Amino acid sequence: MGKKSDNNWLEDIKTLIGQTPPVLFEALEKIADENSERGNYARETEREILKCIKVCKTALGEIRASAGNFTLHDLQHSINVIDLMGQLLDPSQLSAIEIVCLIYTALLHDIGMVRLGDEETPLEEIRESHGDRSAYFIENDKIRDEAGQPLNFGRHHLIFHQYLPTICASHMKDISYIERLPADLRADGMNLNTALCAILLRLADAMDLSRNRAPYTLYNFLRLRGISQEHWKKHLSITDCRIDEKGFYRVDGICDDEAAHRALFNHLDMIEKELRDAIAWTSRSNGPELKVKNDIVKREIRTQGDYQIWHHTFTMDFASISELFMGEHLYGDRTVGLREIIQNAIDACMVRKEREQKKKDAFDPYIPCITVSADDKYVYIRDNGIGMTDDVIRNFFLNIGVSYYRSREYRKLNLAYKPMGFFGIGFLAGFMLSDEIWVRTSGFEDQVEYRLHLVKGDRYITKYEYAQKQFSGTEIKLKRDFWDSLDATLALPFTINTKEAMMDHVLLVVRTYVKNNFWKLTLSDQETNSLRYKITEQNYEEYLAENKEKSDYQIVLSRYLYDIEGCVYFNENDSYRQLWNQSGVKYNSIFDALEAGRIEIGGRIAKSIPFANKGIRIDGYKNNEIKNVDQIPNNCVWCLIPEKNHQRTNECLSLYNMTDEIQSILESSLYENVWKSAFISRKKLKRLRRYKCADVGYYNMSFEMYYITKGISDDDYAKKWINLLAGKKHQPSSVYFLVKRDLIETAPYESTFHIEKTVLRPISDFWFRSVRINAGPMDIEWLMFENFRFYVNIKNSSISPQASRQNLTESSNRDIAEAMQVVKYLWFIEQLESRNCPEVSINYLKNRLRQIWRKDNPLVRTEFREKYLRNGSADFD
Repeated sequence: MGKKSDNNWLEDIKTLIGQTPPVLFEALEKIADENSERGNYARETEREILKCIKVCKTALGEIRASAGNFTLHDLQHSINVIDLMGQLLDPSQLSAIEIVCLIYTALLHDIGMVRLGDEETPLEEIRESHGDRSAYFIENDKIRDEAGQPLNFGRHHLIFHQYLPTICASHMKDISYIERLPADLRADGMNLNTALCAILLRLADAMDLSRNRAPYTLYNFLRLRGISQEHWKKHLSITDCRIDEKGFYRVDGICDDEAAHRALFNHLDMIEKELRDAIAWTSRSNGPELKVKNDIVKREIRTQGDYQIWHHTFTMDFASISELFMGEHLYGDRTVGLREIIQNAIDACMVRKEREQKKKDAFDPYIPCITVSADDKYVYIRDNGIGMTDDVIRNFFLNIGVSYYRSREYRKLNLAYKPMGFFGIGFLAGFMLSDEIWVRTSGFEDQVEYRLHLVKGDRYITKYEYAQKQFSGTEIKLKRDFWDSLDATLALPFTINTKEAMMDHVLLVVRTYVKNNFWKLTLSDQETNSLRYKITEQNYEEYLAENKEKSDYQIVLSRYLYDIEGCVYFNENDSYRQLWNQSGVKYNSIFDALEAGRIEIGGRIAKSIPFANKGIRIDGYKNNEIKNVDQIPNNCVWCLIPEKNHQRTNECLSLYNMTDEIQSILESSLYENVWKSAFISRKKLKRLRRYKCADVGYYNMSFEMYYITKGISDDDYAKKWINLLAGKKHQPSSVYFLVKRDLIETAPYESTFHIEKTVLRPISDFWFRSVRINAGPMDIEWLMFENFRFYVNIKNSSISPQASRQNLTESSNRDIAEAMQVVKYLWFIEQLESRNCPEVSINYLKNRLRQIWRKDNPLVRTEFREKYLRNGSADFD
């Protein structure tokens, strides 16, 4: 063991920062005084921290020179952040390496605000991207000391060099970004929770509202206007900000400017969101307990002047808002009302199930279920879920836009189940099915039953209360006269079997809809006027096993993506395989051909003989066999010549009328011929243009078809071509051949697959937390494969639905579509790397991957990000 610390490190820190060091520095010094291995580490690291502070003091001090209108992002802000980190939790809960990590992140998180050299990037662009820029600077050793040496993080430099970039970038990202950070690293027997470090950085950075970020003398000197003035005055209005003894973050101040006051309140709203996210994350991950216990910011802001800022926001017009949320303006499809009611029932049942499982004295197993029944006037949808208490009815059910599942009360339950309910408006979609709704409900741990009567467009609600309840859960009663029009939307059959004919029409509508939209509901009981569904624990793999289609290949999405289940199924393009096989080159799959060197993907081969071992060069009136691609002149065009001319083909061609039927017959006859490659000059081809008879789409390629007949011309040139193409053994009266259409002036006879992009909306199953949704178009770029079918269940919390929950937000759709593309490339690259395939094909696919993969996509697993991404782009040459 090393000896205890005897240096004046804290005094050196105090001299350098001009104030008493925050508590995290003191905590590290206390560890350094220990006669232990972690004490040794703390003592070693103190020197590196001192160097980092000196470097950051100089570098961060340069920000004001180029971004004078911004509030200060200098060393003082970093020290403020370190101070707040120490206030947010007890430093004794942290290891030495976690304290060091927090200090480094606070010092470096704004380093991306610095302009490099003569960089001319606009200031606003720098501000918006400075989190990613900070990560880039750290990853690429752009931070250097006076001697020009890159910053060193001491004994565990490699760990910090790997994880500090993501931690620093996270303070400008959505909270889901920290999911890529590990919480259980170990180094020299010490724990390192990098995700916790990111949480504390985000909170402390948002909470730094201190006046020293906007010095008054500098404010007077700058004479700011507009939004810059608002931000500076926002800081200048603060007199104190701290975590009080009751666990509230409290902000005191005096404000004399309306715009600055609004800016301050908006910033405090943002802090409340960060607090909610941080409290939820620490509760979910069993991390150290935060000293701030409440996500409400105490706002002790007084006004000085003749204006008032209310703590209340807009009061919305009920009639207008209800018309928007209760109709097809928002959802576009009336059946969505049925989906919203059923999904609310599923959420209620799954939450109750998990809560029942946590009870130690539970005897009877809880079976979650939903019952749908009907009579002559009404439809009833009942669940046996958690039900609603009076508090839930008042604060959430009747409060438009406030979801119980996003509330502090629900978060305190610390449940693993993630409800589909998101916006607190879904129930209102029920008015698309009935202009009146009756609700019966009782909390499963409550003894009171409540009954509500709601009328569309009426803001007043009738409520009844009964001391004795009849069941636990919620029942929705709807008028059935709206339902008769839903059969067209669901494409119900015109004829139904005897068993279904016995059912009420409404129940047939429900059964059809549930079958197509909820794979967790299993019909367990059926009577004349009711359906009973059991909510199963079926996982997506089981669902796929039941619905699996025959396919050549499948990609398991959970291998590559976070919290996304399912598979991509697809087949090999059999057209290419058949064309090769007809040419005498046999292979069982595209990978066999790649491994054998028959083809390459996007390769750099200038010439090759496609679809055959050898070819023919037509030179004058001679056929010369080609064994080497160098024998092919650059001005040649690739042709396909059948080794025999089929009589059926000749009959079709003689009609010259390429109807769809004749085209089909023609292609089927072409399919029966055996092909060989031929190469003719463009100049000679021009002499035959008069004999072109059709454009043919053949094997996913575009060809021009030529048909030369002795009887239709006395052209000696054409006669010689007939004999030439037919060969000496055959002297037919006519001949046809195909010429590859060359749309760009490149060698058309390459045997490489150049990946061409087409856009396709596949017939696929896309689900969001087990409910079918509409997925945006997927890009299909691989002509060597076909019939792509996506089975996807999205559980990732970073993916968000639109208000209707039938579709995803634009950004979520983009992330999903890109992730699907990335997965296909990762899978394809792994297949090639596992075989002896050409490097040129592998590198081509890697370069394509680099072009489509955004570094901030939150869905792709870290191990693939680390393997294939570096410095913001894929790590390929």
